[in-house]
Amino acid sequence: MTTFTTPHSLPILETTDKIAATDDGLRQDLNAISTAANSAITAEGVRAEGAAKDHADAAAEAAEAAAKWYRGVLDGDVHLNDLTTPGLYEFLNSTVAAAIGSPISPYGAVEVLDVGNSTIQRVSGTDVEPRVFSRGTESGGASWGEFRRTDHDTKTVLYQVSLPGNSGLKEVAPARHVRAPFKIAAGADGFRLYFRNYNDQTSTNYAGDITFVGVYFGKRAKDAAGVYTNDFAETPTDLGLPARTTLTDGSYRWAIGTKNIQIEAHTEYLISYGYTTPEGQETHVGNGGAYIGVVPGAASYTDASPMTWSATMPLDVYLTLLTPEDTPVYGYLGSSTAAGVGTTHPVWDAFGWRHAYAEGAIPVLLAHSGSAMTSWDDSSDWKWGKARVYGRMDRLYFNVGSNDVYSTATLADLQTRNTDVAKVIRSQVADQIFYVNIAPRAAEAADIKTKRLAYNTWLDTLPNGALATYDVASVVTGANGSLDALYDSGDGVHLNSLGQAKTAEVLIRGSSRAAWAAADSAALAEAKAYADATFIPAWKATTAYTLGQRVIAPNGDIVSAKVAFTSGASYSAANWDASTQDGRIVVLETAKVTIDTTVGTRATAAGVLIFGDTGWRDVKASLPAGVTATNIWIRRLGSQVMVNVQGLSTTTGGIVTIYSAPVGFRPDAPSIRAGVLSTLDTNATRVVSPFAGSIRVLSMPINTAFEGSVTFHTSEAWPTTLPGTAA
Repeated sequence: MTTFTTPHSLPILETTDKIAATDDGLRQDLNAISTAANSAITAEGVRAEGAAKDHADAAAEAAEAAAKWYRGVLDGDVHLNDLTTPGLYEFLNSTVAAAIGSPISPYGAVEVLDVGNSTIQRVSGTDVEPRVFSRGTESGGASWGEFRRTDHDTKTVLYQVSLPGNSGLKEVAPARHVRAPFKIAAGADGFRLYFRNYNDQTSTNYAGDITFVGVYFGKRAKDAAGVYTNDFAETPTDLGLPARTTLTDGSYRWAIGTKNIQIEAHTEYLISYGYTTPEGQETHVGNGGAYIGVVPGAASYTDASPMTWSATMPLDVYLTLLTPEDTPVYGYLGSSTAAGVGTTHPVWDAFGWRHAYAEGAIPVLLAHSGSAMTSWDDSSDWKWGKARVYGRMDRLYFNVGSNDVYSTATLADLQTRNTDVAKVIRSQVADQIFYVNIAPRAAEAADIKTKRLAYNTWLDTLPNGALATYDVASVVTGANGSLDALYDSGDGVHLNSLGQAKTAEVLIRGSSRAAWAAADSAALAEAKAYADATFIPAWKATTAYTLGQRVIAPNGDIVSAKVAFTSGASYSAANWDASTQDGRIVVLETAKVTIDTTVGTRATAAGVLIFGDTGWRDVKASLPAGVTATNIWIRRLGSQVMVNVQGLSTTTGGIVTIYSAPVGFRPDAPSIRAGVLSTLDTNATRVVSPFAGSIRVLSMPINTAFEGSVTFHTSEAWPTTLPGTAA
């Protein structure tokens, strides 16, 4: 019994051990085993007691450390800038969150750590989603850096609230209150807000100081009818007064430091600012829709003082958004059309903004009114620097060139300028370039039109490594080859809101020239397959036919092939069996296609309408009392009726009849939902319902301009007269 090899040092019998031969000897051996086992068990118990005591001591130490680490609930008396004692703190409501300067509200936790000679703060909590922000002090320093979101990777993106206009777009106004709507399709974790009294297009600095009275940010309110207003939905966030810095060119820039306010996607906000300027001082005015007032102190009001909607707004206003790293960023290079000039809400109505919003991307509009390609060929220009500092874009849509085309520049000049700008684009902001071709204007000299079409054709060749060319020109071109009046803002140059929407639609659908050609080819193939399966073809010479295949013989009989064979140069009845059905195709013999242009354009065959188009008709003169519109057009195409309206408003409200359709234009259904009108500055929508021959808008607010389209089916006979006048 001398071998002890078990884990607890108990004896075991080996093969070489001798077993006692007598009872007394066996008893002694068993006693020895029992004694050894008892000793081992006793020793194991002592060890277990020691381990349990060690564990209890460690747990007590951890609890003591946790109790020391937890510092309790913050009540708002101490700002985070002054919170340097290491530990864990809590805050439990939005009032305290605001008082301590937390980047998260309404509740969360603050952890303070000492790391070397620096102090780190980490704030975590949930507002719209769980988020974590961190910041620190410089090594050995006392000043804090800015909070940055640290639970995922982020990037900074430029967003223009307003865009520069021409040199004449300025004002002298000693007091202003401005409320600019703002929304994006992708969320953001925070932003910085900038103001400049500077025109990026003309590089004009309007000297002098600006005294800001207040700057506020908050969600936009709706009225009882669901229409967005110029009021805040709740008490807005006071962003503080912007700090002024002097840039290297001597101009001023006012900036508000990073605000870690989470911006929700597809949610409308208002940026409200009020300021005063010295008497007689000029202020830059840019393109961008906003409400304008003259009471600077009203910037903080939840309910705004009297304000007027304007397509322009004072100062160059832009944001830098803190967005998730994977947020797509699309750039749009152009002139006034790309800025949305001529629309109800410049910037928002611009085709680039609409396209990016539909794609869930952040739009960077490099669109300056009056600019040409020669305005963008210098990579050192501030215009590029403003965008380049925030990183590269995922792609850029190249649309600048209209002002070059409508100048004395030759086609060769346009191509050279395009190549020069493409080089700058790739060196500064984006690798992927997509061309958006040049739309016509209402008045276009023959030589200009030839040059524009030649330039667009050249863009189709995808010069400078472009990935696609989008044919927006054909979408807004009218029957006369110039800008369609339906999409003309009224100046013959710029697109209205509907024209911008149609342009954006081309980009959204991916309708490049190549895509259109492929779609056309597919449509033709589908049409041919349908025709082959549905109709009996005429006999053709030197054509392969299968057994039993039917054709129309030269004399009009329906015949079928006796065997598989190839026809000769002339028809031979010996190869064909006569049909058992009527041997004559009476309809085909008697039917003749008739074209009638007395009431629009109609094509009939054997008395059946196979094509009909009234063209767009201007029926504004037929609007009922209390209803006004900038434009209202109606058109019948086959059995489809379309109505487009712009600037439609009423003084009555409720269910409003905006137009009584004449015979030949009335809907089949007595009451259908056929379209939606919207206000482009507020994005409020209203349902349109054709009813008993009338076009009605449901829940129409008073004195609010709407636009949109209605489409429905009619089974009525072709009209005998056309309403209104040709549009």
